[in-house]
Amino acid sequence: MAIRIRSVDQLVDLVEAEPVEFRQHVIISQTIETKVGALLDIDDVLYSDLAKGATVFAHTLDGNKTLAKPENPQPGTTYVYVFTQDGTGGRTLAYNAVWKFPGGNTPTLSTAANAVDVFAGLCANSTTFHANLTKNFS
Repeated sequence: MAIRIRSVDQLVDLVEAEPVEFRQHVIISQTIETKVGALLDIDDVLYSDLAKGATVFAHTLDGNKTLAKPENPQPGTTYVYVFTQDGTGGRTLAYNAVWKFPGGNTPTLSTAANAVDVFAGLCANSTTFHANLTKNFS
């Protein structure tokens, strides 16, 4: 008899109902929803409140900005920021000290008008995010 299990919760319910002997591979597929959040721009500093469940943030740069320390991070979670230059371009992004980069080299954004860069940071703990920038999507 084949049973299609679509979530971890369904598997737990099945196992709790009666003992189950698995004689073949068990494959569990689960849809993962991504919540997109907005960055709060106060005096050219970009804030993200991670307690609201978002893991992806998008922002169009209309001036030079600083990416602040995220609020309420969850260790082990990767947060993604998509930055788009406005029609003028040439905007810069500075980073709070919690953002750590490969080789200690702070990345710079693409500067062309309407350029799109993707910045991802893995939360190691509340004061350290291992981050990288992938530039110039077109």
